[in-house]
Amino acid sequence: MGRLRTREFSLYNGSDPKAVEMGMVRLKDGYAVVGHSASGASRLYVKVVDSWQEGGNWGGYLQVTRGDYKDYYIDSKDGWVAAYSGKYDPVTFVDKGDHYEIRQKRDLNGSSLIVQNNKLRFRPQTPGQWSIYDVSG
Repeated sequence: MGRLRTREFSLYNGSDPKAVEMGMVRLKDGYAVVGHSASGASRLYVKVVDSWQEGGNWGGYLQVTRGDYKDYYIDSKDGWVAAYSGKYDPVTFVDKGDHYEIRQKRDLNGSSLIVQNNKLRFRPQTPGQWSIYDVSG
C-alpha cells in the first residue's frame, strides 16, 4: 500500500472498497467534503507535487487536476480543508497497512485529517482512515 503516487488519484474516507462512493472526497464551493455525488459536489482528483518518500510514508502538496479548481492546491489555513491558489503546507500519508492516516505538514505527528459535519478538517485528535482510489489511464 505505502507507495508514492505519481499519477492523479482520489481519496475516500475509510478502508472498505464497497463504500468508495459514499466516502469519496469532493469539492463543493471550494471546500473539501465527503459524500455521495448526489450532494452536488464534484469528485476531487489530485496529484502530488514536490513529493518525497520515506519507507512506506510519503507526501507533498496536493494539486487539483480537474474541474473549476484545476491547478489549485488542497490545503488549510484555519483547519478547514479547501482549494487555494497557492501552496501552504504539504501533507504526509502515513502507511497503516490497509489505510492511511493523512497528517498536515511533513510530520508524522501533525494535525490529522478528519471528517467533521461532512467537511474535511485538520485537527490534533484521533486520525481518520483514508484510502486512495487510483485513476486509470
